[in-house]
This record gives sequence, structure tokens and C-alpha cells, in this order.
Amino acid sequence: MASAKDKTAECDEIDLKEKFQTLKAQLSKHYDGRYFKWLRFCLHGYIPLGDLDRDDVTAMSLFNELQRTGKITPHKVSLLLDVAKVTGFSEAVGQINQYMADNNVQPVDEEKLSTSRNELFQILRGIGQDELKNIVHNYDELNKFEFTNIWDAIFVLEKENLLDTPSKMTRFTDCLGKSAQDRDGGESRVSKQCQLSRNPEDKIRHYLLTNQQRLYRNCNRFTPQIMNSAFEVDIADMFTELVLLQSNTKKAGDKHQSKPITLKDLSQIIESTPGGRVLMSGEGGIGKTTLLRYVSYNWATKTSFDIFKGKILFLINIRDLDKDQTILDLILKEFELDDFSLETDLAEDPRLIKKFIMDHPDEIVLLLDGLDELRFQNKSPLRLFKKQRLERSSVVVTSRSINIDEYIKNSNVHVQIKGFDKKNVTKYITRYFEQVEKPELGDSLVEQLKVTAVAYQMCKNPMLLLSICFMWEEEQHLATDKADLFKAFFLCILNQFNRKDNSYKIPAFENIPEEYLTSMLLLGKCMYHGLKNNQLSFIKTDLHTIAIRDKVDDTLALKLGFVYEDKTHSKKSKLAKTFTAPHKLIVESLVGFYLYKLCEISRSATENKNNKLLLSMLEDGEWENIRENDFIMAREFAIGFLGAGAAKLLKHWITNRFPTYRSLILLLKQVVNEKHLKDVENDLMDYVTKTKLDIQFTSVCNSLRMFLTYHTPNVSVDTNNVFYLMRKVHDILEPTINQNFCDNISSQEKRKVLFHSLIAVSKPGHLLQCIHEDCMNYIVEECEKHNIKYDIYDLTIYQMPKTTAEYLLHILTNSPKLQNVIANPNTITGTVLNDMVSQCCSKSAQSSEVIHTILPRFSQLTSLNMNNNDLSHIDGASLGYLLCMSPVLRNIHIYKCNLSGNVMNDMFIECSSRGVTLGLEKLDISNNDLSEMNGSSLAYFINTRHIFRLNMNNCNLSSKVMNDMLKCSSGITTRGLLFLNISYNNLSQIDGILFRNFIRFSHKLAYLRMSNCCLTSWVIHSMFWVQCHIGFGLRLSELDISCNDLHSIDSASLESLMSSLTNLNMQRCHLPNRVIIDFINGNHNWFSFRNLSALDISGNNFWPPIDNANLISFISVFPSLRFFNADNVWLTNNVFRSECSRRYIILGYIGGMPF
Repeated sequence: MASAKDKTAECDEIDLKEKFQTLKAQLSKHYDGRYFKWLRFCLHGYIPLGDLDRDDVTAMSLFNELQRTGKITPHKVSLLLDVAKVTGFSEAVGQINQYMADNNVQPVDEEKLSTSRNELFQILRGIGQDELKNIVHNYDELNKFEFTNIWDAIFVLEKENLLDTPSKMTRFTDCLGKSAQDRDGGESRVSKQCQLSRNPEDKIRHYLLTNQQRLYRNCNRFTPQIMNSAFEVDIADMFTELVLLQSNTKKAGDKHQSKPITLKDLSQIIESTPGGRVLMSGEGGIGKTTLLRYVSYNWATKTSFDIFKGKILFLINIRDLDKDQTILDLILKEFELDDFSLETDLAEDPRLIKKFIMDHPDEIVLLLDGLDELRFQNKSPLRLFKKQRLERSSVVVTSRSINIDEYIKNSNVHVQIKGFDKKNVTKYITRYFEQVEKPELGDSLVEQLKVTAVAYQMCKNPMLLLSICFMWEEEQHLATDKADLFKAFFLCILNQFNRKDNSYKIPAFENIPEEYLTSMLLLGKCMYHGLKNNQLSFIKTDLHTIAIRDKVDDTLALKLGFVYEDKTHSKKSKLAKTFTAPHKLIVESLVGFYLYKLCEISRSATENKNNKLLLSMLEDGEWENIRENDFIMAREFAIGFLGAGAAKLLKHWITNRFPTYRSLILLLKQVVNEKHLKDVENDLMDYVTKTKLDIQFTSVCNSLRMFLTYHTPNVSVDTNNVFYLMRKVHDILEPTINQNFCDNISSQEKRKVLFHSLIAVSKPGHLLQCIHEDCMNYIVEECEKHNIKYDIYDLTIYQMPKTTAEYLLHILTNSPKLQNVIANPNTITGTVLNDMVSQCCSKSAQSSEVIHTILPRFSQLTSLNMNNNDLSHIDGASLGYLLCMSPVLRNIHIYKCNLSGNVMNDMFIECSSRGVTLGLEKLDISNNDLSEMNGSSLAYFINTRHIFRLNMNNCNLSSKVMNDMLKCSSGITTRGLLFLNISYNNLSQIDGILFRNFIRFSHKLAYLRMSNCCLTSWVIHSMFWVQCHIGFGLRLSELDISCNDLHSIDSASLESLMSSLTNLNMQRCHLPNRVIIDFINGNHNWFSFRNLSALDISGNNFWPPIDNANLISFISVFPSLRFFNADNVWLTNNVFRSECSRRYIILGYIGGMPF
């Protein structure tokens, strides 16, 4: 009797066989079709020619033959891996590697393609029609055939034994004008294939590949900020594995869904995901740019591991985008067209390169660095990331972790870059101090970092960690204050520069020589102008221009070690050398130092006259820019450097505009050192008393004291320092607020308290919920009077009593950054929206706006969700006007809102009359009675270029409306529709021919749901069978036609559906027994139904029941089937299940469908 251990081993072996069968089916999908000839060529010599030449041969049958002869087994897959690598199917390589890793399968070298076979394959891939004609002309055995590709010709030559000896092979290569034994200059066969071919595409491919590899091979060296510019280091030496966390993109933000991943593993995931979209996020300076630079260098040199083999890689700095430029424009800008023409013998036409990239996206890898550095007015690469451009290319985007929600949603993989972890920090420190033979200092630094949080944050970055090591080696001291730490950091860089020149050591920050200070100020001023536009790099000529204008010497500025030459930017012209700092903190600290000196110069009469122009006072507009520009975080460094004198900078936040006080309070709370806080607040209050301002600070103080007294009645608040009061109110209101806020205060006082509290709170979303109707008019008047704006991105409307037209209009028009609005169920009505739009029209009339200029505009609103609200009384024109006021609105959800068809018609008329083309991408109008909707109105939404997801489920649409829509849509080929749901509508009389043409011209339509639509077998036949048999293949991927009466459908229609789809749902369709039997008896092969992976035919009550053998024969036709659902009488039958196991048919999902 078998032991438990033996049974476990037997079960494991069965499980491995099933996984191996799955792997073979996955690989078959890559090779069946146009690439089958590649597989046949590679397996020549492993499989008899007779088997390769059979008419019914498929990839799966070849794999089965290899398994039968022992060339491959569940434990031996090296031959499959080698074939995948040679043919360049990166997804197949990834699948095989994953199989080997999951099942502990080791590589076996004995079963691999020969080097000569590999080289011949690479040569043949580059052969064009001219070479093919030459070969056919020189072989009588080929003249009797018509060949469209080299692979069929080679197969005939090998069948006739015309390539089986070196002499015969020499004859073949002579036909190409090249010798197969040529090895000149060590050049690879892959490059020679482009020389052999005169195909323009091959020439462009060769040019792009060699040009990019040459570029990134030579961009490996740079100068760290702590070294003299005469010194360089190699990125391969500097790069150390960072902590990468792979997140579950379906649960963005859920830390528990993250798992560690190595760079090598990440590269394999990218390569195995066709059209993969990867987002890599992390804080500024954490190593994102260095990581992509290293990936580019490794791709070009294969130093550490082979990555993106056979692909063409482009590293793009998003900050380089100019206005109206696309990523593709930026790529084309980098090529010298005269060089391109000389190397390829093609015209100096950038469109040739552009067309190649667009025609071969699967060969392109785009590394897009610095999404957070995209300038405001420039185009975002979001459409590219959403696969609306270059769908099959691989795209990697890096960004700081702000405003990336849309990228997270559309990514296949989201990786968070965390820099060095504690283990690697310790390892790096230990290694450094062992090299300098001071290991005891390494131990003491590790201990010090445990209590110095600011310094430890810097240690996540490898190069900044090197600076920390230098600082500790010199002083054995680390400051705990950020400003003091960066002063020491500056000193460290300067002393390293002095060390290279054998100069003296600068003892303290106050002793920095004047020429060094001037260079630092010059760098800070130059970087300040770039930082205003979120640019971290600068051109050398820009620095020189400032130096000449301000009459200072710029000789040292680029040599001290704060910046290095960025050769990926400087490759086109030596006159346009670009310099950048290796860490954004260095840019911000230098700009902060410049601002600090600007503030100090007003009281320093002894400031060196050489810097008088360099530190000339800024105009008021510049201070406003420093105050409000989100990119200039350098103000925090300036505040730190100023210390107790921070009011010299913060006084520029004291204006007649209340909104400036919000950011001032945040700076007081988060940036000003606590020991300096009282002095700074007193200095600010002194400035207020000396400055003539319109704001009545006495009234503000009274309101804030009233609130504090109400909230903390036992604490006395008798100060008149408005900044102290604002800070205390902020501490209470920022986390949360009870909606019964100050209910015991009179209405007159309460509205003042509310308004003045809004001034102190930076994120007022929850406070806005406390604005009752009796306070609304006062709040609106005061906000308009003082130009108060709300800094909110998302708004959720909770309670009905507060949702008035005035409230909505006030929030929407005073939230310039508002992107997403969600109205919870039963919180808003059509009447309220009508009134709000009416007030908008009144404001436009008062402003004397022309009819097509609509104010106010909701300029950033991208998503509007009003599901489950009663909009039955809304006017269609009002809804249209609302859409016209939102120029970037992309998503609308008005599910189950009691909308009528006439409302939608009027909305369409309103938009059309104003000449507005909606940019909607997602529209959900399901569960509304749209029976009176016009077909032309429906066509307006369906045929727009941008919309890709439309849900009209259960809308009481009629066949007449749909037919009218189809007629209006006839011949339109530009629609971007990807997903269409028209289930639960009575479409029994829909015109199948019109619908067939609609599908034919909907080039992107992949998901169609028509469940419970009263469709008949004839309609399905005319929609799909005719389409597949007149030469237009079905482009759909998933089709749901469940719960329709298809009792008279024939097997030919069923075959048409199954031959192209990935998922098919025919649940409860009254399918007859005979249609399955007829289908089984048809002449099918695995290739015909290679795509189908999910099938649901449950609930059809086949009678008489289909026996197990026939059902197994039925599903055996589908080599990729992974999800199968039928009635439980089969799924629970032990004979059926064991037979499936014996035939390696995987039933991975039973009892439901993934639709």
C-alpha cells in the first residue's frame, strides 16, 4: 500500500503535468498563425520532416511530438526556452521562466538550438523580397512554387536536402551576396541581417537599435556632487539595489498589497506583458532617474543581465517636452536626419522613423522619467499610458507620489521606490569605513543615525549617503536640524573640492570663502529660474548669461561638485551642455540659500559689493511666485537658514488676500523650528501693525477666540496674535470636525466663525459640510469679496438639506483644482441643478459674455458621479450647459437617475448648438428610461473619438432607436469605443446587417454585452456569421449574449463566434443538443479556436444530455480554454473530470464566469 509521502509525490507529479500542459497551450498561442513557420524552422532536426509537413500540423502538435520523444518533459523545458529566446518572444520567455521558478525546474543544456541554426534564423529574419527572388531564381527546385516568404522556401530547400552540407550552405549564402562564414570585425549576425536586406524597415530598425545602444553605452559616467568635476564615476559601480515594492494596482494605496521585488524580476514581468504599463513612484531624489539610467545602460551593454532583448529603448525626460509636443515628437527631435540618411540610404524624412515606431510598437520600450516635472501647459503622456497610443509598446513612467491616481489605475505594475533600506544603509556604511580603515567610525555612525531622523532620510539615496559618510569621517557629528545639516553638507562638498586641489580645510560654514559663496548664489539663482517651471536642469549658457549680467565669475560654479554634466541631455551639441544635480534636495537647498541671502541683504550694509547685482531685490511679482508656486519647495530651506529671522521671508505672505494665510499657517506649523516659533509669530504681528492692510484682523481674532473658547472652554485665550490663533484653530479643524459645529452660537456669529476658520484650514473639505443654508449668503459674499478659493481635489456631497443651488455653485466655482465630484444617493435633485445652471447663466449675462463663452468654467473637473439621485426634473439644456462648462470632463456616471430620453436629446442639442465637442471617455447612463431618445443623439455619444466605455444597460432602448443610431454611424471609422453594454433592452428587431457594419468599422471595440436583449438566432447569424465569412474577422475579445432565445442557431454560427473570441457567454440561451453534436462532428483543428479561454454554456438544459465523451471532445477543440461552465450534471461527474485530467484539459474555473 502506497505511503502518504508517495501519494503526495504522485499528486505533485499530476499537478506538474497539468501545469506543463497549460504552458504548452500558452506557447502555442504565440506561434500558431503567421509565426508558425518560425517554430517549424527552429524544430527542424528535432522532429521528422514528415511530421513538420503535415497539413494539420499545429504548434501544440509539435510540442506534443517533442514530449513524446523526450526532447521536452515537465522537468525539461530548456529547448522551449531557447526557441522562445531565438525567435524573440519575450512574453513566452517570461512564461517559461515563471514555470521553471514556480516548479523548481532547472535548465538542461543538452537540449538547445545550435549556434549555426540560431545565426541562420537571425539572417533569414532580415531577408526581403529581392533576396527571396534571387534565391528562387538560383534554385530550379523552387521555380515551380510561388513563395511569399523566405521560410516556405527554406523548408522546401531543407526537404530536398539542399542545405545539409557546408558546400550547399555556401551556395545558398552566395545567392545573398554574403558568406555564412564571414566574421569580419566581430560583428554580430543580427547586425548583418540588416546589411543583407534592402528592406527599408530593416534599415530603420538597425539604425535605431545601434544608435540608441551607442548613446546609452556612453552615458554611464557622471560626477557625483561631492567630487570635483574633473572626476567621474561609472554608474555600474555607483548603482546599488534599491528597495522596490510591487503594489496591487487594483487596490491602490493598500500597503498590505505591496511585496518586495528585484529589478531583474521587474524586467521579466515587463518583458512578459505585451503592451505593459509600469508606474515607478517615489519621493524626490530617491533614485528614480538613476534607476532608469542604469536600466538603459544595462540594456545597451548587458552588464548585469539581459533586458529588453531585441527591443529598441528610448529614455525620455518628460521635463524636456515643449508646448504641444508629444513623446513621439521628442524622440524624433533627438535624431540627426543627415546621419540617418547616410546610414540607411533613405530620405531625410522624420516621418519614416515615426511610421516605423507606430507600425512596430511591440519592438519599442519607452522609459519616461519625471512625470512630476511636466510643465503645467504641456501635454501629459496619460493617453499613451492608457494604451490609446502605441498600444503594444512597453512604457515605464517614473514620478513622485503626487497626482498619479490615473496612472495607478491604468498600470499593469505599480512599483514604489523606497531607496536604501536599513540593511543596505548599514552595509554601505560598513563597506565605506572598512575601505578607509576606520571601521569603528562606521559602527558609531550607524548608532548615530538611529537618533538623527533628518540625516537618516538622506541615507536612502546612495550618493547622499556617501556625503553623510564624509561628514561623519571629518567631524563625527550630525546636526538634527535640517538647515544645519545642509550647511554641514555644503561644507562637506566644498572641502571635498578643496581636497582634490590640496587646498586648506574650511573650518566652519561662516568661513566659506567669498568666491565659493558667490558660486553657490549663482547656482541658486540660475536654478531658481528653472525651478519656477519645475525644471531641475539648466543649460551652461543660461548660467553664463546670468554671470555676465550680474558681473560675477562663473568659473567655479560647475566645478565645486554640486552639479554634474547630464550627457543624456548634452549629446547633440557641446554648446548646449546641460547640468543637473543628482538629488532634488540639492537644487532646493541651493535655491533656498539664495533666497535666504536675499532676505538677509536688506539688513546687511556690509554685504560684499561684488554680489550686489546677484542679490538685487526681487519685484513683488517674484515674491508672489515664491509664495504660491507649488514647485518652489526651496522656501522651506530659506526659512530654516533664516532661523529666528524667518519673518523676513514670511512677511511676503501677509497680504490683503486671505488665501495666502493658509499656506503661511502651514509653514509655521511644519517648517519653522519650534524654538523659533514665538519669535517669528511676534515679528509677523509687528509687521502687520506697521503695514496698512484692508483686512480687519481684530474681527478675525474675535472669531477665532470664540471658536477656541467654545471648543476648549477651560482654557483661557487672551492673545491678539492672529497667527497664534490661526495655528491653534488649524490644529483642531484640520483632522476632522463635527457637523454640529458651534450650534450654540448665534447665527450671525457662527457665520463669521465659519468664514474666518476657512482662512486657517488648508484642507476645508470637511468644514464645507458645516455650512448651513442660513450662513450660505454671508459665506458666498465674503469669499467673493476676498477672492477665497478652496484647495480641494475631491468633493463628496453627503446630506440633502445643505445641497442647494447656491451651495453647489459656490463650491464648484471656488475650487479651481476640483477634479472629482461625487453626489451620494439622494443628495441632489434635478431642480437644484437647474437653479445652479440658471445662476451661472445670470453671471455670464452680468459679465456681458457672448453666447459661446460660458462662465464660470469648471476647468479641472474630470469626473462627475450622480448615481442614484432623482434628476427627473432636470432640463436637458441645463445638463448640456453643465457639460459645456467642464472642458476636461472625462467620466460621467448618472446611473439610475430617472432621466428620460428627451432630456438626453435636449442635452445633445445644447452641446451641438454651442459647437462643443465632448471629450467624454466613460459614460454610464444605465437604468434610465431612454425610450424616447433619438438615434442621432445616441450616435453623438457612440461615435465620438474619445469615448471608450459606454454603459446603457436596462435603458428601455428600442430596436428602432438602435437602428437609427446604426444608420447615423454608417461608415464612421474614427470611433474609439472599446466597451459597450446594451444588455436588458428589447432589441428583437435590430438590423443585424447594420450592426455587422457597425462592428466592422469599430476597430477598437473589444467588449460587447447584449445579455437579455430578446435576440434571435437569425440576428446573431447576420451579425457574426456573415461577418466572419466575407473576409472581415471578428475583432471582439469578449461577447455576452446570454439569456437570449437562440434555439434555432446552427453550428456554423456557433463556429463563427468561437473562432475569434477570448470570452463567450451563452448561458441560458436555449441552445439545442443538436448544435453541439453538429459542432463536434465538424472538421476542426486547434488553430481555428486558439483564442477562446472562457466559455459559459450553462443553463441550456440540453436534452437528451450530451454524454461525457462528446462534451470532452467539444472542449478539446479549444487549446487555450481555462474557464468552462456547463450544467453541474457534467461538472460534478467523476468520469468527466478524470477524463479531462487524463487529456490535460484544464478546468480552472467551475460554477461561474469571469464576465
